[in-house]
Formats: sequence, C-alpha cells, structure tokens
Amino acid sequence: MYTLNANDLHNSFSLKEAKMRWTNLRKQVYEMIKSNHKPMCANEISSNILNYDLSNIYRTIKVLGEEGLINSLTVSGSNFYFVGAGHFLCCKKCKVLFNFDKCVGHNIVDSLEKEFDFVINNHVLLFEGYCKNCR
Repeated sequence: MYTLNANDLHNSFSLKEAKMRWTNLRKQVYEMIKSNHKPMCANEISSNILNYDLSNIYRTIKVLGEEGLINSLTVSGSNFYFVGAGHFLCCKKCKVLFNFDKCVGHNIVDSLEKEFDFVINNHVLLFEGYCKNCR
C-alpha cells in the first residue's frame, strides 16, 4: 500500500493514488477538508454537503483517516479534521482555532529521530491561550 506523508498530500498526491474506492462523498469530504484554510468539524462538513446525513459524514471521515488522507485534532472534546501537518493556536475561552504557517517542528525532527530511533513523517503543533477578544 502507498504510504503518504505531509509532502505527498500537499505537493503531488492525487485521488487516484489511494488504494480505496473513491465514492462521490469521499471525494467531496476530502476536497472540502483539503481546500479549507482551517480545520473543520463534522457538522461544518455536513452543512456544506447536501443529501448526506451526519452519520455518513462520520463514516467517511473515519475511512479517510484510516487511509492516512486526513488528520484529526481534538480540542475541548471536539474533533477537527485537516490535511497535512497542522500548526494551530486555540483560544481556551471561545474555542476558536487559528491556523499558522510558521513551522518550528522541523527544527527538532532530526534530533528526535536520532534520539528515539524514530522516523517522523508528520506532526501536529497546538498552542493554547487566549485570543484578543477573550483576554
């Protein structure tokens, strides 16, 4: 089976490379999550896709996650879904997630891989605090 990493997803991945059946719903959910600039919860995804109930959305999210095509982040009991590496700020009061592109994770990958004899192919970075509206 083809193994995906964050670079594959952002640079050269095509739906044809996945080793699963691409239903219309799977394509829609994947493309929606991939094209969104912030992580999405299942309710947000469901409200943008017509003719499918929330249980179908959750099953689709599960399959895409098991295939390694999407990642998830749990914040305050809510799951959010995104493609590739994730870098986020989360307000502890209003629970809003902010995406940022500055990656400090790459600075420590080499040392972590050596220290733990581990191959890192993706990461999620979450900082929690208070946004300007909640301070």
